Amino acid sequence: MAQVALYLDEKTAKRVAAAARQARVSRSAWIRAAVEAKLAGRLPDSFFATLGAWEDTRSPEQIVADIRSDVRDQERESLT
Repeated sequence: MAQVALYLDEKTAKRVAAAARQARVSRSAWIRAAVEAKLAGRLPDSFFATLGAWEDTRSPEQIVADIRSDVRDQERESLT
């Protein structure tokens, strides 16, 4: 396996470390997965892990209808 030296600013390095801890993988494995996902042109698996996490008994259509009705019920503010 090839090795690559990677220089990150402190803020980015901390974010990578936190993300790797959360995913329970090494920083190298997390960065490798991020690079592979970017090169494949797809969303990372962590994106799909959140699917279905929001519990709601309403259908998607009902949720959209509720959001739209809330907006219509609100009084609009003048831009001037």
